[in-house]
Amino acid sequence: MKTINGLLLTITLLLICACKHQRKDALVANTLEPITVDTRLLGQKIDSFILNKMATQHLPGVAFVLVQNGQTIYKKGFGIADITTGKKVNVDSTIFRIGSVSKALTMFALTKLIDQGRLTYETPVKDHFSKVQNPLDLTDAIQTKHLLTHTAGLDQIGIGRQILDFDLSLEERKKKRPSLKAFLEAGNVRRIRPAGHYFTYDTYGSSLAGAIVEEVTGLPYAKAMEQLVFQPLGMQLSAVEVKKEYRQWLAGGHGYKEGTYFKTPYELYLTLPASSLDATVSDMGRLLEALTSNGSNSHGQLFSQTMMKKVASPQFRPHPEFVGMSHGLWEGNAFGTRPNAFRIRTLGHGGSMIGTSCNFNFTPELNLGMFIVANRNPESGGGRVAVWEIFNLVFEHLKIDKAAPFIVPKSKSGKRVSEYVGRYYHGVFCHTCSEAEFKKGAWRRGSPIEVQEENGLLVIGGENYFMREMDLFVRSDGKEMLYFGRDEKGTVTFFVSSEDATAYERMSS
Repeated sequence: MKTINGLLLTITLLLICACKHQRKDALVANTLEPITVDTRLLGQKIDSFILNKMATQHLPGVAFVLVQNGQTIYKKGFGIADITTGKKVNVDSTIFRIGSVSKALTMFALTKLIDQGRLTYETPVKDHFSKVQNPLDLTDAIQTKHLLTHTAGLDQIGIGRQILDFDLSLEERKKKRPSLKAFLEAGNVRRIRPAGHYFTYDTYGSSLAGAIVEEVTGLPYAKAMEQLVFQPLGMQLSAVEVKKEYRQWLAGGHGYKEGTYFKTPYELYLTLPASSLDATVSDMGRLLEALTSNGSNSHGQLFSQTMMKKVASPQFRPHPEFVGMSHGLWEGNAFGTRPNAFRIRTLGHGGSMIGTSCNFNFTPELNLGMFIVANRNPESGGGRVAVWEIFNLVFEHLKIDKAAPFIVPKSKSGKRVSEYVGRYYHGVFCHTCSEAEFKKGAWRRGSPIEVQEENGLLVIGGENYFMREMDLFVRSDGKEMLYFGRDEKGTVTFFVSSEDATAYERMSS
């Protein structure tokens, strides 16, 4: 196992310039001179940070891997993998549930089929999956690229995704699960808007991507993932749900209540491609090695160099200056903590199951990748779990340049802003469900965000936003912009933040 302690490595880093908002792409880095990093000191900081989080956030076990330029330069496990056995976390053999990070890996499999010429970005979904419900009679085609960027315009239903029956064994529960295709064809793929309109975090589009992977390869989803992703990269213990022969190495999920840890059950989903991959931290490091080294690691190739450049670039943005999506990865900004404010572009995905929480991060401008996992999460009691904050610690150690804020207009807009006023909702809920379906567990709409007008400004949550131009507003401190999108009739229908691609839908009631 390679460790960071005791080493002095020269890491070539591309530092972020203080980009001003006038640039066409405010998230692209400038190249500065390489710097030498004392990795022994960084290792000490990482160890101290994780041990502190374990104590304050009540985490039985944590594991972390740091990769740069195709090389794993730090990996380490901390604490207990399972409180019932007392086994310690081992980065090479302890298998963790990675939850929704599965969506990103499913999209990598779909991307590889495009790279191999077996699909294109424009391939219509109906060529491989025909039973998409279309109650609005939409005429545009959902294409592969829309699945990759969560812009397919599908409803998020939420009902019947799990086989609970926790009194049964895992094998007995698996026997009750229909095929992925049968589940999706049972009315679970429903269109509610034109494709490409905006980003909504999409469990059903990710599951549909897995069904298309099955169709194109002629293999069950689990076997296709082995062939396309795990085997080429040497991810030896990774699987779509832990293999029976490796179950002894599975980290238990844990809850925490009133000073005591308890085990959580192994969740079984019908939306396998969106939810159900299990992996060691070393295996996730091998994936990051490929992503930070032109698509390949020492075991083999995931993507061609041409495709790797596309994966590292945004494929959808609601506005050129905003973050977006690329091949299943959320584009974002890491900012650091005050007074060490900076802005650096990242790609990644978070994941959780009941009792497990993890985060995956890839920074193209630095050829840097990180993955962290803890075997507890907030769903299982005990409050906040935020081990992903370690990403900022690493960035701060690397002394990323401070970023200039967006320029705030000097005066209030003389234009009317009343057309933007209204209630906006996070889009992950069922738009087409009946009350009977909601009573069975379909996802309900959450609380609204109120957009108000006051003296020519927009006000959201007590923050003032100045209009820079039509549909574009800058927060008074210059640290965020909002873009308001319109439908084909010119009506404002959603807004999105510069720092998160998620669209918030405008609804009258």
